[in-house]
Amino acid sequence: GPQAQLPYEVEGATQDRILQALEGCERWDWSIFRLHHACEGRVLEVLGWHILVTEWQLPQKFHMNPKTLQNWLEYVQNTYETTPYHNATHAADVLQTVHFMLKTAQVDKFLTDIEIFSLLVAAIVHDLGHDGRNNLYHKNAVTERAIMFNDQGIQENYHAMTIFARMKEHAELNILQSFSTAQYIEIRRLMISVILTTDMTKHFSFLKDFKNEVEKKGTEPSDWTESTEMIMQFILHAADISNPAKPFPVASEWTERVLAEFFEQGDQEKELGLPISPQCDRDKTSRAASQIGFIKFIVMPTFEALGGLLPKIQSICQPELVKNLENWYVIAESCPIAAQGSFVKNVKPTKKVDNSGGSFGRARSAEAQTPKSPTSFEEGSKNGGRQAMSEEDSGSRRGWKGKASAQFSNLSQSFSGSLKVMTSVIGGGKNGQV
Repeated sequence: GPQAQLPYEVEGATQDRILQALEGCERWDWSIFRLHHACEGRVLEVLGWHILVTEWQLPQKFHMNPKTLQNWLEYVQNTYETTPYHNATHAADVLQTVHFMLKTAQVDKFLTDIEIFSLLVAAIVHDLGHDGRNNLYHKNAVTERAIMFNDQGIQENYHAMTIFARMKEHAELNILQSFSTAQYIEIRRLMISVILTTDMTKHFSFLKDFKNEVEKKGTEPSDWTESTEMIMQFILHAADISNPAKPFPVASEWTERVLAEFFEQGDQEKELGLPISPQCDRDKTSRAASQIGFIKFIVMPTFEALGGLLPKIQSICQPELVKNLENWYVIAESCPIAAQGSFVKNVKPTKKVDNSGGSFGRARSAEAQTPKSPTSFEEGSKNGGRQAMSEEDSGSRRGWKGKASAQFSNLSQSFSGSLKVMTSVIGGGKNGQV
């Protein structure tokens, strides 16, 4: 029969409000916060049901028991912690971004139904039970989780383990029971694989491999049949770090949230006498600088690589990223570091921000004319070079003098040192202010 539109009963007016908030969820500029408000926080349950059942009709295709799916979604919604960032709303945001990639950017034409199902379900649980501390913290504090996973991909292993352990213990939560054994094994393999690839320590080598693969294979789905797993991994990873590429009000809201979580971690590290993880010291971290670095060194190259496979990423996401980078530069210039603790949304830029959304190419060519910083990230990791983003590079790019470039010598310090430290930092904080 016709499927219910929501996973739980609500009265008419509420249902209308929720369904209205769900409209357009295949768009890049759709807002997860509006849905969160409409369904009073049960955002992952509602969006999970809507995307799986209404948009992709996968539970119907695979003869899944609707009651089991409702139980599962409720369990997942409630098992995310109420951390500032790594909570059910972040999972829902990543799910919606994956849905955009599948539907609007048309990555679905590379994948089978089983693969699409595995990817969507993995997105829903990819941070399940995250405690608001990154892998570096767990490793340094030698927590139970660190012990459990021998310091290897601590959080990512924990998230994947948690959902499979629960489904094995509780038949009423096991959404995979209608699949054959072979299908179950394949879905489990794919989910584990894509969840473990959200570990930021793998970012640089994975990005390199993916770019090579795109160069080798091109954009024809028939040439990718042997490498679809890599596409799935890259889609979830890109979705997981996509916050800075969303429209600016949304991007800056996520920045507030992730830094609030990082600062709580930094406070705890101070208390326990542990090394303070990068970007976790509330007295030394600049919001704008964290975003400028994260966009330039991590998010832009990722979306550029994905744009090589999916043209829609080039036309929709990349211009937004360029605009946001400009916005953060303006905020950094207009706002002394000390004042950046206040909400970035309240900062009035001192000059007009270019919102024409210019192309990536333009941003790149502007960049090509400025002197490159002396130390590449890779070299930096070998020799501990501190100038990952040199003062000249960041300052002269806009012809800044004095105060602004002094401020940005701070920025180079916040990029201090080795790739290893940097990527393990992001390890837990997926918005990953590097």
